[in-house]
Amino acid sequence: MAATIPETHASLFRDEARAFAFLGTVMDDGSPHVTPVWFDMQDDLLRINTARGRVKDRSMTARPKVSLAIMDPEDPYRYVHIRGTVVDVTEEGARTHIDRLAHKYLGSEHYPWYSGEVRVIYRIRLDTIRVMP
Repeated sequence: MAATIPETHASLFRDEARAFAFLGTVMDDGSPHVTPVWFDMQDDLLRINTARGRVKDRSMTARPKVSLAIMDPEDPYRYVHIRGTVVDVTEEGARTHIDRLAHKYLGSEHYPWYSGEVRVIYRIRLDTIRVMP
């Protein structure tokens, strides 16, 4: 069952916040990998977009359990910690999605770093949510 985002921190999930998520995955050798990512929400699922073959793509494909931290850009002591599970992966609509995220984070019409990448959307169910403060 998906966790509910507390109203006290719901603003961090809105596009206007332009908050980054820090995605934690586990690599093949068991070591952690943390990377900042752009994200949005759709149907109570957190969506991130990456390119096929990157570390986070390989790690989430092999091990769908992830951890995320979303920090308030205005107050770094206010944040959300999430444990989640990848429930869907698709290339369908991924180019449009990365352009949407580029608009959110960069104010740009298009994602500027395509270079022939195959983009993919990961949909993550929010299993547990903890907030500070």
